[in-house]
Amino acid sequence: MHGPFARLFRDQYTGAQRCRACTVVNAALLAVVTATAAVVWWPAAVVLAAVGTAAIVFNGYLVPGTPVFAPALVALLPGDPFHAAPPDESDALGGDVDGERVVDALVAAGVLTEDADGLHLDEAFRDRWREEMRTVRDGDLVAAIRTTAPTAERVKKVTADREWFVLSGGGIESETWLARPVAIAEVAAVRALADRDVAHEVAVAAATPLRAFLAQCPVCDGPVEQTTSTACCGGGVDPHEAPEDEILACVECDERLFTF
Repeated sequence: MHGPFARLFRDQYTGAQRCRACTVVNAALLAVVTATAAVVWWPAAVVLAAVGTAAIVFNGYLVPGTPVFAPALVALLPGDPFHAAPPDESDALGGDVDGERVVDALVAAGVLTEDADGLHLDEAFRDRWREEMRTVRDGDLVAAIRTTAPTAERVKKVTADREWFVLSGGGIESETWLARPVAIAEVAAVRALADRDVAHEVAVAAATPLRAFLAQCPVCDGPVEQTTSTACCGGGVDPHEAPEDEILACVECDERLFTF
């Protein structure tokens, strides 16, 4: 936020962190109260509208406790009106750790080995990762994601073209969309890396590149292969589209697991 009113905004619930569900619920409640007051005495309605609008704009909400009850209330509505459309490709848990530091940490922990042909995944780690993937897959994935990414204020399962898990800092601009196979693989990777005493922030950053070493699908346990986006996942050839991606995908269920 910039300008003379910047210090009036509550950063936790405004700007990129604004919860659209909270804003809509509060605006609707304010409209009802204002309309009722206008019937009794219109000057009071004007004051209510001004004060209420200012509270929503600067504070993020008007009614105390809104960040707790509004998302749950909106979740009861059909569809998912307060989320953007899912992306073409899954996001990742992410992390701001330098790539060289990640590789060094994985090599030091024995997760990766290096030779003249490049980097290779330790087979003992692969087995442990596979165990964690089965555990995560069969358990409460929303809770597992929330534990792995504690900075996310909310994690919600959304079913659109496929099953997604949306991590949010409170506003639509801060959403991260994880496809189910990506969520399973990355959460399991972070857990398995904890056994090797890899720092959590490094493990979160490492979870994405580790998906390039998947040998089995996190969802169905099927074999994976390196292919192209047009040969997998219902892709088609269109000369007007961007060049096809080299990807890792499941042979059996067609899930896209990694983009090279």
